Amino acid sequence: MSSASDRAVRKALLQAQAEIERIELAQRVGDVRAALSPKNLVQRLVSTGGSARDGLFQRLSGQLTSHPGLLSGAAFLLGKGRARRIVKVITAVLALRKALQLMRR
Repeated sequence: MSSASDRAVRKALLQAQAEIERIELAQRVGDVRAALSPKNLVQRLVSTGGSARDGLFQRLSGQLTSHPGLLSGAAFLLGKGRARRIVKVITAVLALRKALQLMRR
C-alpha cells in the first residue's frame, strides 16, 4: 500500500513540476515575442540614447560619415542594379548630412 501511495505522490509532484515548467516556458515565449515585436525592433535600430547601446543606424551612420570610402567601395562591388543605386543614394544623403553638420559649426 505504501508503494502505491509513494507512486501517487511522485506522480503528483511530477505533474506539478511539469505545470511549473509549462508556465515558465509560456512566460519566456511571451518575453521573446515582446522583444521581437516590430515596435521594439525599430526602437533598437533607431534608438538615440547617449549610452553605449546607441542604435544600429546611428552607429553605422557615424562610421560611414567618418569613412565615406566604405559606401563608395560597396557601390563599386555591387556592380549594376538596384542595390548599387540605393547605396549611391545613401552615400549622397550621408554626404549632405555631414556637409550640413559642418556648416552649423
